[in-house]
Amino acid sequence: MTQGLGLWRGALWQGLLLALLPLIFEGLLQLLPAVGIVLSKLLTPLAGALALWWLHRRCQRAGGLPVYGLPGWPVAVAVMLMGLFVFAWQTAVLALLAGPGCALSLLQGDMAALAGLRWPLALMLASGMLPAALLGLMSMQMVLGGQSLQVAWRWNWSVVKRCWQPLLVWHVVLALLLFSLLWWPWGLLLLAPLGLHGGYAMWCDIVSGQAEDRHAAGSGL
Repeated sequence: MTQGLGLWRGALWQGLLLALLPLIFEGLLQLLPAVGIVLSKLLTPLAGALALWWLHRRCQRAGGLPVYGLPGWPVAVAVMLMGLFVFAWQTAVLALLAGPGCALSLLQGDMAALAGLRWPLALMLASGMLPAALLGLMSMQMVLGGQSLQVAWRWNWSVVKRCWQPLLVWHVVLALLLFSLLWWPWGLLLLAPLGLHGGYAMWCDIVSGQAEDRHAAGSGL
């Protein structure tokens, strides 16, 4: 988390804008009648992956266009499906807490029908951190590491088993921030850049640590 904050402080306003762009994109999609909510949950993960890629290229001081070297459509499809799975999980949690009718209202974008349901909605938002904790690093490894779904899946589970304690702390912090948004919406200005930069810093730490371990093993140390 500290490294993520340091990374964000290095380009404060640029980092804030980069983190907010996927959310702005999501909000615009949700203005579409009937299909806006579902469509936003399907396409916004792509915008989030693009923001992550731009951050990566900025940190690597890579030249050329920001989209140069982006992974192909299999990764894009996998990222969309993972984002849709997280939303399906959240919708199921809302149905469990407030009834199927409320979940249907959410899918239809009928926010008026959900007025007054702060606690169920807050718990629904926070619950998304559970599947995100299991899938987030895998998504980063596919987008940034260029690995296939199968390879990234095996890598992800090995990391989760080995680093579950810091991952748990990190995602609990994010879940608490998500939970508080219905009472403190301005917290999004902290949550979005913290999630982007902190998640990227965590991925970098894991990958660099694995590279050092391989180097030490190859050197016979």
